Amino acid sequence: MMSVNAVGMATTTAAWVPPPATTPRRCRRPDPATASSHAAYARAASSWGPRLPFKCQPQSPLPSPLRRFPRRCAVAVAVTSSSAASPTPPPTPPPLFPPPVPAMKNVILIDMDNTLANFDAEFAKRWVAARPGDETTMITERVHFELEENFDSELAPLAVKIMSTPGFFIEFAPAPGAVTAVKEMVDAGYTVFFCTAPHPFQYETCVAEKYAWVRKHFGDDYLARIIITRDKTVVKGTVLIDDKPAVKGAEEAPEWTHVVFQASYNKEVTSKPRLTQFSDWREVIVPLLEAAQ
Repeated sequence: MMSVNAVGMATTTAAWVPPPATTPRRCRRPDPATASSHAAYARAASSWGPRLPFKCQPQSPLPSPLRRFPRRCAVAVAVTSSSAASPTPPPTPPPLFPPPVPAMKNVILIDMDNTLANFDAEFAKRWVAARPGDETTMITERVHFELEENFDSELAPLAVKIMSTPGFFIEFAPAPGAVTAVKEMVDAGYTVFFCTAPHPFQYETCVAEKYAWVRKHFGDDYLARIIITRDKTVVKGTVLIDDKPAVKGAEEAPEWTHVVFQASYNKEVTSKPRLTQFSDWREVIVPLLEAAQ
């Protein structure tokens, strides 16, 4: 079509032509050849729940078994299959702690240094190696719990140095009868934990060496029984076997009964039960456990 614009120039305007009738539609009805299968599948899908509205679904690929069906039915199949499938529960992890008795009764807490393990004997051996002329009685018969307090200001730094040496804690020998007594407690059904405090002079390797010591003398099964804390008063238990004359902390009245393990620096403690050697644990510990029930 020819026309003249405002400035007198001739322009040509293309006439609108309708699209051909064969242009594909975005939504097509099922092919008559497959209409019967569509109808049969739709009747089966009606038992699954409400029918989904018929509209074009996103053109995403479908699993091959579903491609011959209408997309509204494919969506219904996908929803039904995912909701019907029950996930497989994860496997139960192994317990991190030994199984306690009901309500955590009959719990025996055992200190390690100079109770379960012979701290003074290893220290005395290293002290004599550094000072061959000294007697070991100043160590084995000491009167103060904190070992460095038994030396004067000139020798105290050497004591701290010996206790701070890597490899010191793992070399302790077990107290006589300690390993046998602990295993007897466990076999008798009591819950046993090793409740120990890291040494303030050498905590960097002290904790790792305590674990290595338990593995060395008791095996891997006893590693889960280790409790390392600077405050034993907040630990739950029935009995605490410890060489320290007075175990103090944030809790003024701990729930456990303190059983003093025999040492030269706690001889003056007479108001608490006392365990002289591990072979006597039944005579001392069992009555306390029975009385606590």
